[in-house]
Amino acid sequence: MIRLVVAILLATVLSACSLQAHKPIEEGTYILLLNIPEDKGTAILFTGSKHYHTSGRQWDLPLSLRDDIREIVNHYALHVVDIWPLKSINELCLVVRLDSRELAALKSDSRISAIQIVNHFDVMGISYNDPQFTLQFGAQTQQLERLHEWSTGENIKVGIVDTPVDIDHEDLRGQIVSQQIYVKDNLDQEDQLHGTAVAGIIAANSNNGIGVVGFAPDVALSSYAACYYRDGWQRAVCDTFALAKALAAAHEDELDILNLSLSGPEDLLLARLINSLVRDGTIVVAADNPSYPAKRFPASMDTVIAVTTPGDIRSYQPPAVRAVDEHLSTKPGNSYQFFYGTSMSAARVTALTSLMLSKQSISYHQVRLMLTTLHEICKESDGEGSICSMSFAVETDVNGMSAGL
Repeated sequence: MIRLVVAILLATVLSACSLQAHKPIEEGTYILLLNIPEDKGTAILFTGSKHYHTSGRQWDLPLSLRDDIREIVNHYALHVVDIWPLKSINELCLVVRLDSRELAALKSDSRISAIQIVNHFDVMGISYNDPQFTLQFGAQTQQLERLHEWSTGENIKVGIVDTPVDIDHEDLRGQIVSQQIYVKDNLDQEDQLHGTAVAGIIAANSNNGIGVVGFAPDVALSSYAACYYRDGWQRAVCDTFALAKALAAAHEDELDILNLSLSGPEDLLLARLINSLVRDGTIVVAADNPSYPAKRFPASMDTVIAVTTPGDIRSYQPPAVRAVDEHLSTKPGNSYQFFYGTSMSAARVTALTSLMLSKQSISYHQVRLMLTTLHEICKESDGEGSICSMSFAVETDVNGMSAGL
């Protein structure tokens, strides 16, 4: 009987990557990280489904690691929820339910490189013939046309980790180059609300006679859907595991910019993945959470560009970019709606960063400096044909100092 139980548990572990949808992860679930050795053991085929690996890639893991998994699951009587290899940090991510009495022993097991609880995150809320364009930008329509004469984000790869996007929306059709979904199968319009709004702010189609205009309509926009509307919680949420999958996929796609319009508690696994992205050249833009300073990760990381609102008077180090948090954008079902919050501010900054990158190759340090000092930089310039074309969006804080976009 014991051997049968072990066999079933191992089969569960080794087949978990073929699951077709991310299951909601409850409180009290843990992630175990096991280092993937590269120089020992016999390789075995560890294959994920195309739902998770749209590129058709396969994973080869050493036989020794398979043995470790079997022994750990058996010895600690773990209930395996899911499993996923994170090649960018060379770790295997094992999601488990466990008896809290086993936690101390697991932490001292040398085969386990790290253990942490699964955290939960909230999503943070040229002449055009698009009929909502004037409503969208009001008196600033000419300034956006002028900005797009300078740049529209061409040749820049942008990703958003968010809820799924309504890719069939009339103003987003053809604007999303790929969408990988790591959440439940039975998606509805509520699940798609936040991601669709963020996508519209960045890349809604221009001059198509429909709706609104994105700040960077010519970027190559990819969606990594790791969040969804959770009925019992009455809000859109994400968890560590789904976000880890999305960040790993974004890393593989070698993005120029990644937008994270979400916030939550400090998370060591996600911090490692984000730092890995930044190290390899991706600029990460994250929405801050002015209402809950204890839950402002990943904007709290000094390797990302934190975005807050003009009304947030706190001091940031390194400086945060302050951006307007009210936007008319795309809503699932070919609709439009005003959206509010730092999620929308971050989307705007992501788009403006893509315009800058399309004109010159610059680091995230340079991007932050330009965005937070743009008003001063452009005081003596009319802004025509330069980065100063975006200065119409600059806000000032309560002290009268330029605070960014």
